[in-house]
Amino acid sequence: MVTRTPAGRRRRTGHEGARSALDRGLPERSGQGIGSAIVRFALDDIRGKGMKIRPTCWFVKGWVERHPEYADLLETPSPHTHEEAP
Repeated sequence: MVTRTPAGRRRRTGHEGARSALDRGLPERSGQGIGSAIVRFALDDIRGKGMKIRPTCWFVKGWVERHPEYADLLETPSPHTHEEAP
């Protein structure tokens, strides 16, 4: 996930392994809640650090949409920022 520090600087979180696993999918484990547990853990950690996210993984994006209690972690695009979408 791409995150923003409280000062607004971009950085990737240390949860790249989780993102990579979810990007590839774990069909033999589908429906067991493993992906949700990983995302919840990562987002709770990010919240605890006062950071924001810009989900680049379809699973994380969908998970946050289904769990509005985490919507406050989503990065709000700056009108002065002209970054390309991932």
